[in-house]
Amino acid sequence: MTRLCRMLGCKGFAEFKMALALEASQQDEPASAATDDVQGLIVEAANALQDTGKLVNRQALADGAVMLHTLCSLQIYGVAASAIIGNYLQYKLLRLGKSAHAFDDMHSAAMNAVSLGAEDAVIAISSSGSTRDVLSAVELAREHRAKVIVLSNTLHSPLCELADVLLVAAKPEGPLNADALQSKIGAMLLVSLFRNLCICLILICSIQHQKQVNLWTKNSCRLWLTNWPKISKPLKISVTSIGC
Repeated sequence: MTRLCRMLGCKGFAEFKMALALEASQQDEPASAATDDVQGLIVEAANALQDTGKLVNRQALADGAVMLHTLCSLQIYGVAASAIIGNYLQYKLLRLGKSAHAFDDMHSAAMNAVSLGAEDAVIAISSSGSTRDVLSAVELAREHRAKVIVLSNTLHSPLCELADVLLVAAKPEGPLNADALQSKIGAMLLVSLFRNLCICLILICSIQHQKQVNLWTKNSCRLWLTNWPKISKPLKISVTSIGC
């Protein structure tokens, strides 16, 4: 049985069962609206977005946004198709003025990980959550006290166990459907939601800062006007003479 599973491209019987279950679940989905291959792909993508929406953890998104806003730098680790999601996330963050760097070479990521500290964060992107090279780089980052945000299509995996914040998209990949559009479009939805929360947080902080500036200006003017008689007396200048 194990030999047969390996001939089919699986590492063992457990992975074969997972791939078979994924394939069966996709066949069970209603295909009445899918009149051809194009329409079928559109329906699958729409279902992936809806399923990811049901899995969204709003508190985890908020925690991740706060983490990005308060920490110094953000490193993004992902290989193969996950690297595309990493580059998309990097683009979104750079447009917000955030320091972000995406690594698709895990040897470079490992060297980067040992230079991180408690004021840095790593976003690890892996659909399976079991990519060995990504795991090694994230473990190094954790050893150096960096915060870890994981974006995955699997709720339980070795990578998810290392996460401070876990974001899960629907439609996990298997050996028979690697790089599937459904899993990637769910991950891109999480990236967009993440980016929107970061924008909200930036706006809130900007408003709070402006309020503090206005309050400081108001108090400073009040203090200046209160102390003006003491200041103007030696100078022989009155408030009325300068148009106040």
